[in-house]
Amino acid sequence: PGDRDDVIGRFPFSFVNVKKAIAYAKEAQRPWQNKPISERIEHVRDFRSQLERRQKIIIATLTREIGIPVWEARQEVVETMHQIDALINAAPIRFATQQTPNGSSEIQHLPIGVLALITPLHLPFQSSAFFSVAALLSGNTIIHNPSKYAPGVGQAVAELWDRCRLPRGVYNMVQGPDSAFGQRLISNNQVDGAIFAGSHKVAKDIRQNTDIPPEFPLIMFMGGKSSAIVLDDADLDTAARSILSGAFRATGQRPSAIARVFVSAKNSAAL
Repeated sequence: PGDRDDVIGRFPFSFVNVKKAIAYAKEAQRPWQNKPISERIEHVRDFRSQLERRQKIIIATLTREIGIPVWEARQEVVETMHQIDALINAAPIRFATQQTPNGSSEIQHLPIGVLALITPLHLPFQSSAFFSVAALLSGNTIIHNPSKYAPGVGQAVAELWDRCRLPRGVYNMVQGPDSAFGQRLISNNQVDGAIFAGSHKVAKDIRQNTDIPPEFPLIMFMGGKSSAIVLDDADLDTAARSILSGAFRATGQRPSAIARVFVSAKNSAAL
């Protein structure tokens, strides 16, 4: 966090809430799926409007909780709004019923059902908003488990959806720590699919310790660390500035942040 003495709030972790959230999501899924795409888009437009009105609060929460500079928090919120706009514009075409070339049959895009969303510390607001908007536009209902290191950001996303007056059970948030929480969420037989973004270690724990069938839709975005290679003909001043930026932007939290630098023997001697 930006200041370890800054108490943002208290967020209860509870395994009991998982079962309740799944039950609500399951009950709400079919009615939500049956709503016309135009109605689902209106809820997303409302979410986008709520975000625009409350963006200063979101930016402050991002900076206080995960410690990124204000300008990077602002950039994350602005990029999120652009992504939501793109999804809104694409949805009417993407989810429209299509005819095959000979007109003999139709193609329909159906939702997966109840989706578990497990989102990371890095870009916690952007990933939470983007995944949830895409899932709800598709006709899915959600159980969202934000990173244990960004519960305040997760709560902010939940409050934005709450202001959109979604039908009860369409969006549900549960706070909980570590891979054991994600395992319990994904392994519930009422959950139809999952999207995970986070560390390779947690993803590996979930995959190895969760008894799910091979056909279960499980999408995983896993972070790693990047390397920089400085060759003989490199401009060292430019290389040094670029490496520092790649390593320390977002306070080093980016999964693609530079963690290792390989320097040619010639430049190594010069340095």
